[in-house]
Amino acid sequence: MAGPTVLVVDDEPRIVEFLSENLRDDDFSVLTANTGAEAIELLGRARPDVILLDVVLPDMSGYEICRTVRAGDGINDPWVPTSRSSCSRPRRSTSTASAGCSAARTTT
Repeated sequence: MAGPTVLVVDDEPRIVEFLSENLRDDDFSVLTANTGAEAIELLGRARPDVILLDVVLPDMSGYEICRTVRAGDGINDPWVPTSRSSCSRPRRSTSTASAGCSAARTTT
């Protein structure tokens, strides 16, 4: 039986695959989207328990997705924007807070 549902939003297939495999290994259900438009469409019909959201997507920023969905649907699930960077510790930036996101996670 699968546990909580996580939505992984990233335009890099290897990152989506890595996160999805590891989450499924820990008994999470996983939904995926590769663009902001896909994520918004998916969130129109599914309610994940947590959203791992790439900040830099080809069609819109992760922050824009968060603001758009929260304003339209009032989804208050935990949003965790992710981005590749030389820093690997969680942080909460002004952009993160103003978008209504719960935390930010950067990876190397």
